[in-house]
Amino acid sequence: MNSLMPDHPIQDPPGVGRARRPRRAERKPWSMGSARPARSARLTQACTSLAHGAAGRHALPPVASRLAGRSSLWEADLQRRRSGSVLILALWVLFFLAALALAVGAHVSAALTLAGFMRQDVRGYHLARAGVTHAAMRVACNTNRWDAGTEGAWNADPDVFSDQVVGDIGAFSIIHTQQTPEGTVTHVGLVGAESRLDLNRADELIFEQVMIRVGHMGGAQADALYKALRAYREAKQQHLLTIRAARGYGEPDSGGVAPLDSVHELLLVEGMDDGVFALIEPYITVYGSGRINANTASTELLLSCADAYPKAKERIGEILAEREGAPLTQTSDLGSIAFLTVGSTAFYGTAVGQTATGGEAARIQFVVDSSGQRQYWHEF
Repeated sequence: MNSLMPDHPIQDPPGVGRARRPRRAERKPWSMGSARPARSARLTQACTSLAHGAAGRHALPPVASRLAGRSSLWEADLQRRRSGSVLILALWVLFFLAALALAVGAHVSAALTLAGFMRQDVRGYHLARAGVTHAAMRVACNTNRWDAGTEGAWNADPDVFSDQVVGDIGAFSIIHTQQTPEGTVTHVGLVGAESRLDLNRADELIFEQVMIRVGHMGGAQADALYKALRAYREAKQQHLLTIRAARGYGEPDSGGVAPLDSVHELLLVEGMDDGVFALIEPYITVYGSGRINANTASTELLLSCADAYPKAKERIGEILAEREGAPLTQTSDLGSIAFLTVGSTAFYGTAVGQTATGGEAARIQFVVDSSGQRQYWHEF
């Protein structure tokens, strides 16, 4: 019978009321069938509580409560870890998106800057083109028979050729450079091609004196260069005539010389080198009538003419003095010097286009004839 008794007393689960145990003297005898009714009732009550533990965690026994608490802690810790991983992933995504945005922004900014520069260049170019057209119209509409580089000349009027505004885009100016003993000087307006020596129509004596005075060549060298230039032009003419005949343009004419298309073609002539060409380039041209403008020709060029024709030396000296005060406006003012003139048949100029927003100006160097037709065009 005693084997039915438990080795240790059963504890009541939390929340289950614990009945006061009767004193030993008050205990009722029990029989084998009763099996200690009080303890059986408490066991039944504990089992019932365990069976219904889902109704509330407070009703679980201590071991189960501890396990449930640890499980809750594990779940909470797992949830925190998951939340931390998501946060780190979100931060990395934000970092990459920010880096991508910066890269795209830098690329777009560079592209916009380049587009701005290109727009500025295009506007400056068209302003320069407008300057060329403006200058050609002024030449075509000119009724004066003379031109000069001094103040008051139609081709050097700053009100016509300087800072001509075109809407709100910008402005253009027409300038030209001229060689002086002090160096290259920039002036406003146009300058006649007759201010230089025309290689296609140059007088032999004047050509040689220019090579001697300006190019620092010897007399024999200058003479040989003139003959080589003529031989080059004759060979060029024969080549052109051969091409013409090969293309079926009829019987070619024999003889004659071909004109130079550019002053740089002189470098192809035997006896000319880069050093001499650099010295004489500001004094030569391939445009104009072949005569020399007494108003705009450089002092060096007029003195070369005086050296070539000593009889005209005195009058050329007087012209150099007179033009300092006022330009010569009549051919009769030149006396009997046939190779001089007071007017030009072609004009040099450089159109400068400057946008309203600043930046580097666009430049177009050009030559127009007396009718306003363009003879030369160079963009830089």
